[in-house]
Amino acid sequence: MKHIANLLLLMACVIAGVTDTCRADVAIATAPSLLQPDAAIATFDTDVDLPEAKLVSARVSRDPAAFAGAGSLRIVFHATEPVVPPTLRLPITAGIDSGRTDAISFHARAADGGAQKDVRVRIGLCNSSGRQIMQRPVTIPADNQWHPVSVSLERFRWGEIAGGWNEARSVQIIIESSFSSIWFDEVKLVPRGPDAVLPKDRLRKLAFAERDARSAEGDGLFVATDAADLTEADMLRILGNMKRTRSLVRRLFGDAVRPIDAAPPAALLIFKDQPGYSVFWQNMGSQWGARILPPQSGGYTVQDIATTTFDPKLGNDRPVWLHESAHAIVGRDLRLAPGTIAHSWLQEGLANYIQLCVYPNSLDNGAYPRLFAAGVQDLPQALFRPLKSVLSERVTTQQYAQLASLTAYLIEAHPDWLPKIASGLADATPVDKVFTALGTDLDALQTSWLAWGRKRFAQPRTDGHFDRPVEWNGR
Repeated sequence: MKHIANLLLLMACVIAGVTDTCRADVAIATAPSLLQPDAAIATFDTDVDLPEAKLVSARVSRDPAAFAGAGSLRIVFHATEPVVPPTLRLPITAGIDSGRTDAISFHARAADGGAQKDVRVRIGLCNSSGRQIMQRPVTIPADNQWHPVSVSLERFRWGEIAGGWNEARSVQIIIESSFSSIWFDEVKLVPRGPDAVLPKDRLRKLAFAERDARSAEGDGLFVATDAADLTEADMLRILGNMKRTRSLVRRLFGDAVRPIDAAPPAALLIFKDQPGYSVFWQNMGSQWGARILPPQSGGYTVQDIATTTFDPKLGNDRPVWLHESAHAIVGRDLRLAPGTIAHSWLQEGLANYIQLCVYPNSLDNGAYPRLFAAGVQDLPQALFRPLKSVLSERVTTQQYAQLASLTAYLIEAHPDWLPKIASGLADATPVDKVFTALGTDLDALQTSWLAWGRKRFAQPRTDGHFDRPVEWNGR
């Protein structure tokens, strides 16, 4: 295992919390009120057409009790078996302009009919296909009083799939906890003020507070640190590697590259110590309404925010920084969330492939000849496991070398597959169906990958494990 340990520097994970989806099998009520940018989504001051049959476990109607104006929307719970969380969808005529919009706000009033102190509501944004692309939980006191709720855009995290603000076509309200009745009124988009802080500056403040921080940015990429030992030249070198990674991803994946329209750039944050790293993720979790438990070493990436730490003993040029920034770039450009079961195999495959191309000493030269000679073993501790398992389970560090080689195989033998694989995964297509659409299956893929590896690594290579990408030529 020692020859793998140098490569297994970290494990990138995602939020430890519940990710909700827009369930296709659940009927959703749709209000006809149209949403205009910087204006009301729905005030419910006129009649709304919401047939009772639309919601399985609730009745929806316009109610004369209102926070403002002539009416509100009332949802009354009624028992069904099983209970289906009531879901309401308010249409948007055009996407949300994140440059002009600061928050989504509404007023809510809840009565639980029992001992429930709060009603948990999840606010989602869905695209034109009804898929949830962003989400944020909120709680409403069940005291039968009107309460203002405002969720700034930066407090939303990715939903069932990833998407940009301009793709939002409805605001979705899911009532997750028990209640008797709940009212909504004055659902609006709040304009961004002229003196609003730029998203990258908010991220920098959240990460480093008032501490001195050095940064470099360009081409929608951002790297920042509070480690005094990292010089301006170091930051430019790290940013340069991030730019090369983005160029490589865009060259390999072509039409599958659909950068998310999000105001903050894809970021790598390098903290001077472990406490700063941990506090950042505590703050980020509070902002997103989720609990985040990063590992105590290495690095950690959620969505398109990569983080790691500085250690003077390990120097100013570490493979982990390239690895983690690759996760952030792949998350932003290919809409593949690091650490999710469906996406983690390609995320880790790409990050480790790039790492081995640029830092080949992360893995000793004899590792692949030994691993391919041994082949696949259906054992939990095996370093090469059946692809049916590896591509459908949460990836562990034991599979990093395997996934890097699978990525190299796809790049060398089937480059035309890469855009279709990435697009399929980003659209939540099951991995077996992704490869079926390519005319193969996971058993055949495993056979051809093993044959490729045994031929390619019949002898240890002295020039690195894989060919150096053209993006790093001359470096």
